[in-house]
Amino acid sequence: YEVISRGKTSSIKAGQAVDVLDLPSSTEAPHQAKDHRYYLRIAGKSRPMGHVHVQDILRRTFHPRIRVVRFGPYGELDVVDSPAGQRFVFLRFRTFLANYGRTLARHVGLEVSLPRPFAGRDVRQRMKRLGETHHTQTPGELKFFRYHPAPLFPSQEVYAATQWLCIHADNVALVHSDAYIDLTVYADDAQPTTTRRRLFDYSVVQNAVSLIEAHSNGADSDLDDSQRD
Repeated sequence: YEVISRGKTSSIKAGQAVDVLDLPSSTEAPHQAKDHRYYLRIAGKSRPMGHVHVQDILRRTFHPRIRVVRFGPYGELDVVDSPAGQRFVFLRFRTFLANYGRTLARHVGLEVSLPRPFAGRDVRQRMKRLGETHHTQTPGELKFFRYHPAPLFPSQEVYAATQWLCIHADNVALVHSDAYIDLTVYADDAQPTTTRRRLFDYSVVQNAVSLIEAHSNGADSDLDDSQRD
């Protein structure tokens, strides 16, 4: 596009103009110059690319780019009061993935990692009934993995998995101290990518904490419709 003079204080002289060319990123990079080199723009100058840079661009071109596009609560809170007087609030979250690349992703997997206090025996049983994932235990956390049953085409968005977790009196303090869920995406031989979500950022988690704290303080109350996500 053309930039013309805007008056006496302009650096562009009257009757002249500056032409600006906007070149978008190529979807077929890298491109080889006539001297059989590949160039990279650094600090306003074109410099020959090293082997590592060329490999990095090739990986971006030929590897699928799968991302977490949505992660959020699903359904209503399930409040369970035990005969011993302890309250448990179960929550469901769902994850959706999308292929942002231009390469078909033939094999896609999602791993959801959460602190052990949120995934006790009841949570593991609920996950087992869903029949979507397999879990592994490591010190301090549980990991639930689901292999997606079909390839992901470029620009396609799909449901990936449902994750149960439980909030109770013994882990409320952990919620307040910034507990996180990590979502790791695997796609063919691309580098895995991890997205971290803070639990307390979700209003449904805040509602669950309020229910636990009210029960512990003897001021029991239920959620009204306006509080549910």
